[in-house]
Amino acid sequence: MTTQQFLKLKKRIDAILQKIQDEGIRKWGICLGKFLMAEALKLAKKELRPKPKVFRLSVFASNKPAIGLYRKLGFKKVARIPKQLQYKGKLVDEIVMLRFK
Repeated sequence: MTTQQFLKLKKRIDAILQKIQDEGIRKWGICLGKFLMAEALKLAKKELRPKPKVFRLSVFASNKPAIGLYRKLGFKKVARIPKQLQYKGKLVDEIVMLRFK
């Protein structure tokens, strides 16, 4: 799997998770999200060359369930960028998180 293919897959997963969240199925969405993220990380480690040593993601600062999920998967918050992302017509803070191999 190339980096481009992995990013395309991640984009599809993100769209699914956003739809689940928008429809208010949060608890189920978190379980699915945890599974999908864990699988994506395993797949990346297995298929990408060279093997990734660091995984990076960003999340809306207001998305506490997602931040909690990423922490459970081993991600650490490394930065908060004020008014970096647009959500529902407003600029919101971005949280950058990293996971080391």
